[in-house]
Amino acid sequence: RKLLTELSALDESGRITAEGRSLRALPLPPRLARMVVDAARAGEGERAAQIAVLVTERGLGGNDVDLSHRLDQFRRDRSRRAEEARGMARRWANEAGDKTSAGETSVGALLALAYPDRVAKSRGGGQGGFLLANGRGAMLDPAFAGFPRRRKVQFAAALGMTQYSDDLDRLMQTIFPAETFPN
Repeated sequence: RKLLTELSALDESGRITAEGRSLRALPLPPRLARMVVDAARAGEGERAAQIAVLVTERGLGGNDVDLSHRLDQFRRDRSRRAEEARGMARRWANEAGDKTSAGETSVGALLALAYPDRVAKSRGGGQGGFLLANGRGAMLDPAFAGFPRRRKVQFAAALGMTQYSDDLDRLMQTIFPAETFPN
């Protein structure tokens, strides 16, 4: 219930909101539904839905820990399973009201819509320590410490990375009216 309230799917009284009905329309876990719905408002619903497919369907796009690589592989895959999964992603994006987009938002920025509490900032030193947005600490296997792209994907997105910051800023400006965040 706490998560659904944080996702604006339930109000303080525990009643479903209009946003909650939008999330419920998608056959996805709540966080991934939130990602697809929010991304659709910015014209990135199909890309977000494809990421949701990769997160929920084992083996699609390969087994790489870097979801960007898996997404590329998934898009090239001509197997029946991949074709059906892409069709499912298109249906989810359409259900979420996807608009046409001119560009492609980074995988990390889209995942940050689903897991904002897991956005992380490196603690420095190259030892794999991170401070998560929720205030908790996290460690990444030091073997990955030298690979920022993998680090970005592992934790949804690392703060301070230009592509992530620009993409998320653009998404947030599209999703939320300017008055939502007063100066």
